[in-house]
Amino acid sequence: MARTILLVDDEPGLLHALADLLRGCGYSVLEHTNPREALECFRRNEDIHCVLTDVNMPGMNGVSLVAELRRLRAGVHAVFMTGGPRWLEASGQVLHKPFTLGELVEALENALSASADGHTQGETYVA
Repeated sequence: MARTILLVDDEPGLLHALADLLRGCGYSVLEHTNPREALECFRRNEDIHCVLTDVNMPGMNGVSLVAELRRLRAGVHAVFMTGGPRWLEASGQVLHKPFTLGELVEALENALSASADGHTQGETYVA
């Protein structure tokens, strides 16, 4: 069974390209351009294994989105994507744009292999 990734990015072109790449790598992907819609999707889907979200989005940023998701399900793992500051205070993997498919898959696999108690195996910052 494919592991399910909740993918959130307000740029539709990037969202769809990433979703296609991840599906090609064997992941199941639920994609949303709106963080509030992603939150509702998360409420309806118990089988989401990891969240991959952009940080800078209108209405609700990715860090706030993941905080809300963790109020619903404390152990959810996250990978953040940003074109912003090199160091970001986020509880999860952080990918800095632009990144390669290999870096993306590595960050997701690190998040997915995190311990069952909900803690990641350390913060990872990928340039």
